[in-house]
Amino acid sequence: MVKILTDHVAKACEEMTAQARRRQNEIDAAEDVIRSLQGLSGMDGILRQLRKETEDLKEEQRKLLDMLQALIRIQEYYVKADKQVCDYAEGNVIRHSFPSITLMNLQNYVSQQVIKNVIK
Repeated sequence: MVKILTDHVAKACEEMTAQARRRQNEIDAAEDVIRSLQGLSGMDGILRQLRKETEDLKEEQRKLLDMLQALIRIQEYYVKADKQVCDYAEGNVIRHSFPSITLMNLQNYVSQQVIKNVIK
């Protein structure tokens, strides 16, 4: 169940990354226009408006990157929680299957299972 959520979060991260790239392209284009217009007379009002719009784009970009970082952290939390749930469930299966197993034997058993999974 948790795996499904991480897939959606990963897709949202990809979409936000693409949106951040597009936003950066818009910022770069606006800054190019500003540089081009700086030498022309009578463009003060237009330059002022373009600078304001560029600053607004940069602010949106910062917010977008903050949201992207938060989504990445959320994805990391989901993955960690999924691992913990699986580890807990695996531990319960081992305890119920082998109730007389000691902690040392349990660690050896888990290590052997990990080795078997790596060899496969």
